[in-house]
Amino acid sequence: MNQKCYAGRALCIISLSGIMLFPKSISLTTGSDPQYSQDGKSILLSANIDDEPTIIKYSIDSHDIVRLTYGIRAYDGKFTRDGSKIYYVVESKSREYTEIWTMGSNGLGKNKIIGSTNRYRRKPVYNQCNKTIYYIYSMNKSVGIGVVDENGVNEMSFFGAGDLGINSLTVSPDCKSILYSSLVAIVSQHIQDGIKHYITPWEKERYLFSDGYSYDYINFCLSSDGKNIYLHARKKGEYTKEHFFIQSYGQKETKEIGVVESGMVYGISVSPDNKKIIFLIDDGSGYNYAWKILPLPRHKERVKLLEMNIDGTGLHEIVLDPRKIIDSVKKNQQFIR
Repeated sequence: MNQKCYAGRALCIISLSGIMLFPKSISLTTGSDPQYSQDGKSILLSANIDDEPTIIKYSIDSHDIVRLTYGIRAYDGKFTRDGSKIYYVVESKSREYTEIWTMGSNGLGKNKIIGSTNRYRRKPVYNQCNKTIYYIYSMNKSVGIGVVDENGVNEMSFFGAGDLGINSLTVSPDCKSILYSSLVAIVSQHIQDGIKHYITPWEKERYLFSDGYSYDYINFCLSSDGKNIYLHARKKGEYTKEHFFIQSYGQKETKEIGVVESGMVYGISVSPDNKKIIFLIDDGSGYNYAWKILPLPRHKERVKLLEMNIDGTGLHEIVLDPRKIIDSVKKNQQFIR
């Protein structure tokens, strides 16, 4: 038996008969948006731990990675506005549909909300005013926004988008509208009457910025106080730069706050104090966090978690260390049936 230790003897890798026994590997994928917790001390996101899609909480101070789900393909975790619960999706073994689940912010009290097999549901968000859950769905080659009450009954389509792509989704600060990205514009649709309002310009309404270009708006998020909306966009015809903007909610004027090159951005979130932004970026390099820490075999995932100041300065990577993974609860205590 051979033994190799890192950082003193805090981590040892043991070789039996020439076979290396590694600790857990961790990597990120695009699609699920990262989110700051309400106190700004942690980040909720989806990760692959040993190639299993898992929901985790990353501590900004200690760098601990708390694993919240086990043995299932779970992703799209989203805090409720008060931070007490997390809504997320669980993919079926056939990968043909997804279920909506909820759990406490500590990973306890898991409960299935709805699990019918006719829809592939993504990115659930909770409307605390009318106690309903909105989500993006795909069904029969079409996409839309669905809604179901918090007890899992009365599921219906709120808005059918045909073959139009929908990316980001959230509830307006007054709970009266659903905000979503159609991959070219950010749209607000009133819950009661269905009337749409384009937060950013679209098609003929699209206006030119001072640099003479128009933009496709892909991702967005609201500030915790609901006063500002943060936007991620690309210039039409340009694929080498990712642009970030800030806009007062309900206003047209937009201010650019930063540009990131060499990669494609997926999902953004602003800190509760409105000082930082986090986002995922795919730089196409075949990236895995474990490579920075341990001599692990390379995986295909190539996504990084980045953070920058709200003025576009201080861009840096948040590295997830597989040695810092912590199981939040015993596996046999995680479910409520």
